Amino acid sequence: RLVAMLSSVVACAALLLPPRPIAVARVHAPPRARAAPSACASSGDPAQVSPEELSNEVLRDIVLQRVPDQEVNELAWRCLGYTPDPSVEGGWSSAGVFPNWRKNYPQPPDLVGVTRTYSREVDEPVLRAVQALQRSVPREHKDQLKPALKPVGWQGFKMEGLTPNMTRRAQVSTWLLYFRRELLGVPLEELVARKKARAQAEAAAEAEGTTDPTVSNATGTTKQSVI
Repeated sequence: RLVAMLSSVVACAALLLPPRPIAVARVHAPPRARAAPSACASSGDPAQVSPEELSNEVLRDIVLQRVPDQEVNELAWRCLGYTPDPSVEGGWSSAGVFPNWRKNYPQPPDLVGVTRTYSREVDEPVLRAVQALQRSVPREHKDQLKPALKPVGWQGFKMEGLTPNMTRRAQVSTWLLYFRRELLGVPLEELVARKKARAQAEAAAEAEGTTDPTVSNATGTTKQSVI
C-alpha cells in the first residue's frame, strides 16, 4: 500500500508542476558575407553613372580584383561617355564620348586585359589605351588613390606579386577617382571652358619659364586630357 500511495503522489505532482524546459543547443549560422557593391549596378539609363558606382569601396574592390575585368572596362567606358547600343558595331556608341578621347578610340578599348594574355600582339593595344587614360589624369590627381582608399582598407600594392592586371586596375581606378571628383555631372561646355583656361595657364607658365623642369609635359597636361 505504501508503494501505491507514493506512486499516486508522484503522478499528481507530475500533473500539477510545470514541466522542466529541455535545454536545446542553438546552432548559429556563420554570418553571411556582405556582397560588394557591383561596379555596374545602375538603374534607369544604362549609360548614366551614379556616384555610388564610383565609391571608395567600389574602387577598392576594383584594385583588389573583386570586380570582374569586363565590369571594370564597362564602368570606365560609361564614364568616358560610351553608351550601350546594339545597333552599332561592337555594341557601344561613341556619340557621347569626351572629344579628345574619341579621336583615338571610336570604339571602347580593353583597359585591363580581359584575356590575361601578355604577348605583344595581344597586349600592346591594352597597354597603350590604359597608358593614354593614365596620362589624361592631371598631375595633382595622380597620387590620390592610396590616400582615398586607405580608410576603406587598401594600403597600396607591394612590388612582390604585382601583375599587369593589378597595375592596370589601379591606373583605371585612379582615373575613375579623378572623374568622380572633377568630371562627374559637369556639363561638357563647362569642362571645355575649364580646359581652355588651364591650357592658357600652362602656356603662360611655359613662356615665363616657371614650369617644373623635373616634371614631364608628356603626362597630366591639357594636351593629354580626354576632353
